[in-house]
This record gives sequence, structure tokens and C-alpha cells, in this order.
Amino acid sequence: MNKRLSQIWQQFRTSFSVGESVNTTVETGKAVLEAAKTFQEQGASVELLKPLLQNSSSLLDVLCSPLAQVVGAGLPFVPLGIALLKFSRDITKQDPSLEDCVFIVSQVAYLESVKEILSLYPSPNRDADSNINKALTKQLQKLNEIELDYQSASNAVACFHESELAKAFNQVLLARLVAANISNANAKILTQRVAWNTHRYIIKAWIESGDAIKNIIQPSFGDWQKEQQNFFSIDEYLKTHIASKPLERVFDESFSFKDIYVPLKAKPVDKNGKIDEKVTSLDLETWAKEILLNPKNLEQVMFVQGGPGRGKSVFCRMFSDWVRQHLHPIWTPILIRLRDIDSFESRLENTLKAKLKISFIQNDENWLTNKNTRFLFILDGFDELHIEARTNVNLEKFIKQVSGFQDECKNYREMGHRVLITGRSMSLQGIPYLPRNLERVEIVEMDGQLQQKWLDKWEELPANKGKTAAFGQFLQTVIERKFDGSYSVPLINSMKDKDPSLVLLRKTVPLRVGEGQT
Repeated sequence: MNKRLSQIWQQFRTSFSVGESVNTTVETGKAVLEAAKTFQEQGASVELLKPLLQNSSSLLDVLCSPLAQVVGAGLPFVPLGIALLKFSRDITKQDPSLEDCVFIVSQVAYLESVKEILSLYPSPNRDADSNINKALTKQLQKLNEIELDYQSASNAVACFHESELAKAFNQVLLARLVAANISNANAKILTQRVAWNTHRYIIKAWIESGDAIKNIIQPSFGDWQKEQQNFFSIDEYLKTHIASKPLERVFDESFSFKDIYVPLKAKPVDKNGKIDEKVTSLDLETWAKEILLNPKNLEQVMFVQGGPGRGKSVFCRMFSDWVRQHLHPIWTPILIRLRDIDSFESRLENTLKAKLKISFIQNDENWLTNKNTRFLFILDGFDELHIEARTNVNLEKFIKQVSGFQDECKNYREMGHRVLITGRSMSLQGIPYLPRNLERVEIVEMDGQLQQKWLDKWEELPANKGKTAAFGQFLQTVIERKFDGSYSVPLINSMKDKDPSLVLLRKTVPLRVGEGQT
């Protein structure tokens, strides 16, 4: 039977013997906030929950409060929702229905996700608009009219971000963020991140609720615990293998790749492998982001090509961490150096699983078809595949595996993953029939503006104070002089003994011959 969300809320009011207040939206937001704060300080009680039910229309009313209070106070939304379900069960002597459970749990899980995601983006101006509550009133009223039945509740449990509840909640949050002077594009991404991230808190609520829902929710608690462990495993992978990459030291220097990295530029490459020299160079990261965020481009394999040392590998480590910081869990980055793969299976997914000794992959046969996780596979160094796999036949076979995998991700709704691969352009020239779904760009040499940005970063390093003028003159000499048909390598080699720090130029400044970031 269909129930409007307002009817479910009224049902809880009846259970706790409270009526409806005539409070405004502003006051209802305060009711949720105050209940959460009191719960945090004193614990749960029936008397605590009565004002919450009486003076609010839903738990999402709390978004009418200043976001700094919602995000920064560490309020216990999931425990508050569990207490509401448990006390209702104790009072009525009846188990709540699946719809009742999902109605409460999805809200508190969503609020926990809001708390986590927005805490990554501190902004002193997001509560500056005095009309924030007016903007929310309409969406909160629409939310109360949403109908929930057993099937729609089950859908929210299985994959929240695709559910009707998620769509309704997202409209509330989007209105709140836009009213807080966050651009519509950024607000949409934040809202998507919150929705994708809600599932982990739904799992947390199911596990912690214990007897309150043990006869209602499927699958078993063991299954929920296994999925929770998968999330923990992903968190550990991102911390250990992605977040650390930009912070690694350059050679034996005292600074990291992040300290001296500047964004690269690239130009499109057509189906025949020709660079479009007529177009203005585009920002490489922007190009990758636009493809990643466009669902209509799901069949495309992103292929970033460039000469040796142009910056492909450093781009991979920097971009994978950017995705972690700004798009996870919409996209979860997986970074693989192809030269580390010793053997290849008949299907790309089997090769990836054999390479990635990570518990969330090894312990889950359905890791590629779990709709609550979506991966961006960044495969670095197509031209550096293991020596036994470096015949053109095997290179062709591998690139076609990648292409076929991307096609499958488009056609199979439960997958939806993306692949970005890097390599030298020459590695593709020996392949007679390249897949048609390669979206290719070529990293171009640094222009004067980017070189100056790199020099500015270089000068900011403590050990380089006062050396910029000499180093800039050296850099200009590298660009202008030619040695046996090349530009930078012999000159740098001849000068590195005079100033050892100059050797890092070969790995961090892409010049004409392609010497630069690996």
C-alpha cells in the first residue's frame, strides 16, 4: 500500500501521542537540530523525541538550519533515527514496516552523508543568504507528498542513489546549496556525491539498529557487515594508494610532486592519429573531467598520449587524487601502472582482479556489477606493458580488451565504469585496426605561461630562494638551443653537476623533446 511521507510522519506522531505544531519551516529546522544536540549530550528518551515529531515535518527540515551547525557539530543523526524506530516499536508493541524503516533510516543516512561531504568544502559564505528557508519550503512540501510502497522502499535499500527517495532528497539539498551561493554545477556534483555516499550510512544504520528491524530488512546482517567492510577496504585503498601519490618526493629532493606540479595542456587527435594543430590547446584535466561527468560519453575510452617524459604518469597520480577528493564516491579512482602487470587474462576485468590484491575486489565476485560502486580505471603506460606482452599482436589485443570493456560498461547498466589509459603515440602506430571508441588527446609542450607557473612554484620551495633568475635563463637556453636534433637532454646532463636540483627538470618540465613529467 502506498503511503505519503507526511502520513508516515503522522503515524509516528500518533505512536508518541503528540499532535502537529503550526511552526514555520525555520522553527521546524531548529526542532531537529535541538533534538540532535540534546541526544548528543543526554542520550535518547521518549520526551526528547516528542518535540522533534511535533515541531517538524521531516528530519530533513534540519537543512533549514545554518549548515555550519549541521556539518560542524558532529551531530548523531543515525543514532537519533534508530532511537525513533526503537521507541516506536516499544510503544506500539509492533515491528515497523519496511516503508517506515526506510523513511527514517534514509533521512538520517542522507544527513550523515551531507555532514561528511560538505565538511570537505569549508565555506564561510554558504549561510549568507537570508532567503535560504524560503527556497527550501517548496521542496520540503513536495517531499511530504512523495509516496512510498514496499517496492520503492526496497529499491532505496538496494541502491539509494537511483531511488525515487534520492531524487526527492536531492532536490531539497540542491535548493539549499544554490540558495547558499554555491553554483548550480557545483551544487549538482555535491548533491550526487551525497546521494552516492548515503548507502554506506544506510548499512551502518541497519547494523546498529539491532532488534528494531531484524525481522524486516533483507539481506542478513552478515551481508551488510560484508558490504560495510568493502567500503572500509575502498577507504584504505584510496588513502594508501591514491592520496599518497601527489605527496611522494621527487627523486631524493625534499619536495613532492604536488609542490611543483602545473596542469598540462593537450590537443585533440583524430581517428587517423593526426593532432589537430588548428585548435587552441585545452586543459588536460578539464578535458578528462568533462568526459567523466558526461553520461552520454560512456562508450569512450580516454587515451592520453605523449612523448617520453611529457607528464603522463604525473598527470595520472594528480588526476586520480583529484577524483578522490572531488568526485568520490560518484567515481572511485583505481590507478594501475601497466608495466607492473606480469600476465594478461582473456578479459580485462580478470586481469584487473589478478593485479589488484585488494579485499573489496578479491572477496566480492560482483565487484564490477555492484551499483553502489563505480570505478575510474586509470591505466598508465600502455607502451610499458611487460616485456613478454610487447609484440604488436598483444598490444592490439589489450587495447581491444579495453575498448570492449568500455562498450560493456555502457551497455550493461549495473557496471558503468570508465577507463583512462596513457601511452606514447608511437605505441599505437603498429596496430592496424584501432578501436573506434578511443577519445585521444596529445600532451603538448609547455608554453611560456605554464613554464612561468612552474618557475613560480619552483621558487617558492625553501631551497630555491633567489635562484629563479638564473634558472629561468637556463630554461630559456634549453628551449632555444638544439643538440643533435634534440633540445633538453644533453644540456641538462651537462649542467646538472653544477646544480644538482636542475636534474628534476627532466621529470617535471615537459619541453620540446618531451622531457618532463613521467
